[in-house]
Amino acid sequence: MIKKPKKPKKPKKEISRDDQVWKRMNQPVLGMLIFTVLPFLIIAMDFGIKYPKTGTMAQLMTVASDWQGLIAGTFALLAAAFTARAVVMQISSAETLEQTRLEGARALDERNTARDLLAARSVMPLTLSVLADYATSVAVSAHKVLKQMPKGGSLNRRLMTMPEMPSAPASIIDELQNFIRVAPTDLGTAVADILADLQLLRTNAEASWLKSLIFRLQWEALIGRAAVLYARIDALYPYARRQVEAAPTLPEEYNVDIVLALWFDGMEDFPGYTKAAHACLKQATSPAP
Repeated sequence: MIKKPKKPKKPKKEISRDDQVWKRMNQPVLGMLIFTVLPFLIIAMDFGIKYPKTGTMAQLMTVASDWQGLIAGTFALLAAAFTARAVVMQISSAETLEQTRLEGARALDERNTARDLLAARSVMPLTLSVLADYATSVAVSAHKVLKQMPKGGSLNRRLMTMPEMPSAPASIIDELQNFIRVAPTDLGTAVADILADLQLLRTNAEASWLKSLIFRLQWEALIGRAAVLYARIDALYPYARRQVEAAPTLPEEYNVDIVLALWFDGMEDFPGYTKAAHACLKQATSPAP
């Protein structure tokens, strides 16, 4: 005997949130209509509708007529209770729907933030490379100036051959700011420190190139600030390349020494640069008063 294939069950129709809210909103109205109209129907039957004068119906109508006030009050109490229950359910349903909406919006914000962070992180290696090149250019240019000076004191710039001032990478500032907006606090703070060092180095470089007198200590400090910026950038590279997820630690003196050795190893002015760089590092990493 061949069994007939069973018909697939129709999927239950899902009730939308708007329909649920509308249903809950109508319950108080229905309660008021049902429990308020019935007593009036009984009273109307007593006065305007003919019914048998004998039998069970007559007895019921007599009781309804004699106790119509009590019956009406009972129905009113029931209507109030039913309406109150419906109102409580309506408020609870509205709170649940609002909570669901807020959770959905929060989840959407988290997904958008994760995508924004991924996008900002993907361009971070290129951004850091541009910053490192700028710090290197400032340090090398400052070294060219110091090579023309005696060991101490100052010298008029008209007696020197001034190299061209390196151009600050203003185009990447927006990328750094975007990363700070979407990154966790510790990583955002690390990038904010790099941005602050960049702005300070740029300001000092512009002031140094504009002065008519060249002071050795001022230009050594410029090299020191460039070394500190480079050390911060180097510490952030592992995160930018997705090698680690933790925020970088603050650079120490040996990190700055490595940068200076990379730039000026074997040159006679290296000790003076180290002293200036350590002073700039202490100033940059000291907590604010």
